[in-house]
Amino acid sequence: MINVHYSYREGDAKEPTHFSSENATIEQVMSILTEYPWDTEGNLPTEEHAGGGIFVEITNHNKQEATFQIVPFGNEHCMLFANVVLKKGFLGIFGKQSVSKDFEELTPEQAIERIKPFLSVSVPSIYEELASI
Repeated sequence: MINVHYSYREGDAKEPTHFSSENATIEQVMSILTEYPWDTEGNLPTEEHAGGGIFVEITNHNKQEATFQIVPFGNEHCMLFANVVLKKGFLGIFGKQSVSKDFEELTPEQAIERIKPFLSVSVPSIYEELASI
């Protein structure tokens, strides 16, 4: 299952409006990623309140999850954070099986291209791919 949560400012609003797409198809996710207002969200002054961004969550029936967070900043730049948890472990520490990767200074197009292949594979496959980077 793929869930997408995203937010951006509409019109002259200072606070972002939040949106969610539960049980999204790959086509819906790609549409959200490509139609997101990257240019306006990334160029907001730092004194503005909370910023926008996109959060993609992929889960399976084994309670394994892969999450991707894209945060726009500056002119046509963003940061991508990826996190995969296969086993939560005892007390969240012992036996935990997870991997996290940060990709900084990407263009929105590069971030989308990084995420796109992961939308059609299993969570363990995403884990293996990110662990090898």
